[in-house]
Amino acid sequence: MDLRTPIISTIVRNKIAYAWIRFQFIAARWLAPEAAVRRAAALFCTPHPGGRLGAPAVDGAQRFEIRACGHRLVGYQWGDPATQPYVLFSHGWASCGARIAPWVPALREAGLAVVAFDHVAHGASPGDRATLPVFTDALVSVGERFGPARAVIGHSLGGAAAMLALAHGLKAERAILVAPAADPVAAAHRFARAVGLGRALCERMMSGFQARLGIACDEQKAERNAPVI
Repeated sequence: MDLRTPIISTIVRNKIAYAWIRFQFIAARWLAPEAAVRRAAALFCTPHPGGRLGAPAVDGAQRFEIRACGHRLVGYQWGDPATQPYVLFSHGWASCGARIAPWVPALREAGLAVVAFDHVAHGASPGDRATLPVFTDALVSVGERFGPARAVIGHSLGGAAAMLALAHGLKAERAILVAPAADPVAAAHRFARAVGLGRALCERMMSGFQARLGIACDEQKAERNAPVI
């Protein structure tokens, strides 16, 4: 038996599913543009479920829960942030707080406590959809609970959220940003090209986000917030 067969089969299924999604959006652009915008907005804000299924085990951590902007967040802490300097970890899209686990032993050896959590609709935190402002608000809320951090570590969308959070009240001596998503507008246009939505409908999707969230997309760019950190 060829052990590659299941992998090849999965790749083929994914390609077929992706092609079908593109076909639907391309057709909807002409037949039902408003429905296409609504569906694209929902898809853009929905993390891939594989992030929950592939979450690593959280060993040796104390679990906590916190509410942030109407959402329940599940978090993990190693050590005591009340008596030790701590680092705060903000994971990326379709990921989870437990991704920091491989680095915890080294951080603990350095005398640091570690705080991580699952963003809304990620890991063990409930929800179906999330946005960059929701990521940002969650990070600010966790920071308020534990106080000023020695450092905040953010990856991908979590890095973008860390930068925005620092500009809006999060206290940390240092920021370590790993491949941060610096431009949400560019990310939206990449998504639109990938699914076949088209530029005009992408702009309408972004306008809808701005109206619902009450924040301009341009204001979430790293270049706009870096000077005030």
